Amino acid sequence: MGFSATFRIITGRQKEKYKWLKTGWVVLPAAMLLAVTANLRTGWLFYFDQEGRFIQGSFHFLLYGYVFFFMLVIVAFMLLYGKTAEKEIRRTIWRFWFIEAACLFLQIAAERILLTGFGLSVGLWLIYLTMNNPGEYTDSMTGLFDKQYFDKWIGEKLYRKESFHLLAVDARNMKQINRIYGTRVGDQLLIRAAKGFREITDSVQIFRITGNCFLAVLDSLTDYEKARDGIEEFLKKPFFIENEKVSFHAAICGIMNAEKLEKEDGILSYIEYMISLIQNRQDTVLIQSDSKILEGFRYEQEVERFLQKAVKEDLFEVYYQPVYSIKNQDFITLEALSRLKHPVLGMIPPDVFIGIAEKQGMISAVGCLQLHKVCRFIK
Repeated sequence: MGFSATFRIITGRQKEKYKWLKTGWVVLPAAMLLAVTANLRTGWLFYFDQEGRFIQGSFHFLLYGYVFFFMLVIVAFMLLYGKTAEKEIRRTIWRFWFIEAACLFLQIAAERILLTGFGLSVGLWLIYLTMNNPGEYTDSMTGLFDKQYFDKWIGEKLYRKESFHLLAVDARNMKQINRIYGTRVGDQLLIRAAKGFREITDSVQIFRITGNCFLAVLDSLTDYEKARDGIEEFLKKPFFIENEKVSFHAAICGIMNAEKLEKEDGILSYIEYMISLIQNRQDTVLIQSDSKILEGFRYEQEVERFLQKAVKEDLFEVYYQPVYSIKNQDFITLEALSRLKHPVLGMIPPDVFIGIAEKQGMISAVGCLQLHKVCRFIK
């Protein structure tokens, strides 16, 4: 388990490079299990004499060598890649290592005191509390899991290639509610909504990923459809909070087979994109993912990636459009229009790349590039 915890700090190409370690993680314990099983007949590792005394076998040193090997692997990988892990995870792995090392050396010094099992148990307890304890990632107001835990949890689910479905609920009128009724009523509304979502979905896999956005993960299509219909019906009714009648207007985004998006950041970006498609609606709206919406999302993602390159390498073109005056019966000026051509997608509509540039904070850079081109043209 100590090695398994250490393997979690290795990411990207490193995982491909060290696939042999995952094989070793299976083969060596299996070999040791066979050796211990065979020891019941052979006594090569250890045995007990007629008086019940512990006696070392001829190959007893292999037990210590087995533990030392994995302890050295943990040290090596912590030194090489420990900086890529979270600070608390690094601390926990080192605590595990020192506890197990202390117990091992005490057992070597006093063989009758079998402490390696105790050290292993304490180490596993520490690792569990640090890496898999959801209590550390609970939203204090709603009691739901937060985005940090979602990133950890969904990453493991995607890694295991498990099928799942998502329902995201984004409260679009919270600013208006806070402004009219006050933040106290707004907070109570979110608490009541979170409680309702938990009861409707009957799932512990519910997250508050942003201040006004909730996300439920459903494992079966039947549960997904039941939760989708239940949440839609739940939000049709107004909430009564502190003698105020408050309506919860939300965008309900449904994604079936969300594992196809492959990355946790891609999932959240896709939800954000779906919400943007109905941002002008004032009532509660259900939008379900389909091939057309997904294609639009992929297109916007590619434009967003290309836009960064276009700004860096100045790939924009300026088209000059003459302005004709009917009164003067002549052309009086020019309009400078910014255009962007993708090598595969072709010409990108201005409203698309300008909107993305505004969202990504690159609109000033695009404007500067346009101005420089116009100044050079005038010269």
